[in-house]
Amino acid sequence: MCACTGRSHNKSFVLFRLGTRASSGVKTFAETGRTDVLEEQTQGEGGVYDEFNAPPISTGAGRTEAEFFVDGNHSRVCDLITRFE
Repeated sequence: MCACTGRSHNKSFVLFRLGTRASSGVKTFAETGRTDVLEEQTQGEGGVYDEFNAPPISTGAGRTEAEFFVDGNHSRVCDLITRFE
């Protein structure tokens, strides 16, 4: 299974940085595809405009998509994609 989650945000928000320890929400998503811990951690977080989840791809290759909001002040998008069994 493959899952995708993300946030539209401004430059003050950081979901993760290479070379640093991932938050428990990022770790849980990477290991299980669950977004609940990550959503709790970023809910109302400064700089986040919208949160989105794309429907999972259950088997093999596939395509998924999600709609989300951006504006002139929140024009950046970060996403996480994970594959797990």
